[in-house]
Amino acid sequence: MPAKVKVTIPKINIKPSPGITVSGDYLRLENKPQIGGITLEGDKSLEDLSILSSNSTRYQEISLDSANPNLNILLVAETGETKKIKISNLISGRVVTASSVTEELENGSYTLKLIDNGGN
Repeated sequence: MPAKVKVTIPKINIKPSPGITVSGDYLRLENKPQIGGITLEGDKSLEDLSILSSNSTRYQEISLDSANPNLNILLVAETGETKKIKISNLISGRVVTASSVTEELENGSYTLKLIDNGGN
């Protein structure tokens, strides 16, 4: 049987200055905390706070064929640094659909060839 530990919490008397009201009601607070300029009030979702989820099932899967070229793809480095790149920068003249795939190519594997276009 685990040992019992008695914890004593000291009583704290608060004497606010004149004109200051002490309340346990969060909604009455002034200068509430914010994330990205959005005040933490009520029930906020990750989207409301512009926070990306690490749960990939929260995102819609699209194909490059139907993607809006002005959409951005978020790139996250191992260090946590984030950058974005427009889909049009990835696919414009760089991605070509193959009409056939050889038997040796495993599902999920891709063969890419670096083409030097003179620095353009």
